[in-house]
Amino acid sequence: PEWRAYKKQLTGKEWDYDFRRLFYTWTPDITREKFRPWIEIASRDKTCGWISPGDLWLGPDGAAHIVWTERALDERLRAKFFPEATQSHALNYAVVRDGKVVFRRVLLVAEEGKSGEIGASPRFQVTSDNRLFVIYYASGKGADGKAVSENRLIEIHAGGEVSAAVAVPFKRPFTAYFTATVRGGSPPSSTLELLGQREGAPLTLSYGRVRL
Repeated sequence: PEWRAYKKQLTGKEWDYDFRRLFYTWTPDITREKFRPWIEIASRDKTCGWISPGDLWLGPDGAAHIVWTERALDERLRAKFFPEATQSHALNYAVVRDGKVVFRRVLLVAEEGKSGEIGASPRFQVTSDNRLFVIYYASGKGADGKAVSENRLIEIHAGGEVSAAVAVPFKRPFTAYFTATVRGGSPPSSTLELLGQREGAPLTLSYGRVRL
């Protein structure tokens, strides 16, 4: 309530979005059993951060693969409520099996005070032989201090090992997009398809196709 009241002073608006916790629930058989109690995958509730879900894929072994992004804190509130906290932006990955998180990994992180690339809009791409890729939009600054704005692909191997990121050579990267995902009913494919907005053209709907 204190955060909400302070935000109202800053913005003059009564309403406030609250996306600071990520939950997951499951059932072994939706036709016979109820959903199990919710489990918390991630939280940024302590410092009024932000969590945005990216994508979910149910693997052939029944494990759920989840990818999402986190922002550590709302900088407008830092001085008043948590002055010692530091900002960070993270692209995260986890595997849930039988209602328990069995693996988690940070795929990309940008920390305050350091050159850092920020990952956004992560989506899974699954091939017919169950290879698992993640496409995301990267912005911020690279290790050389130069500005970054590009789409990247990584592959997540069995056991959670991650390949080096490969830049997708679009002339203008997609900043917000849909993909032809298995979760949405599309078949697995070695061709990645994107539909959305590209850098410099926020009012234009664009289509892109990438052969993995």
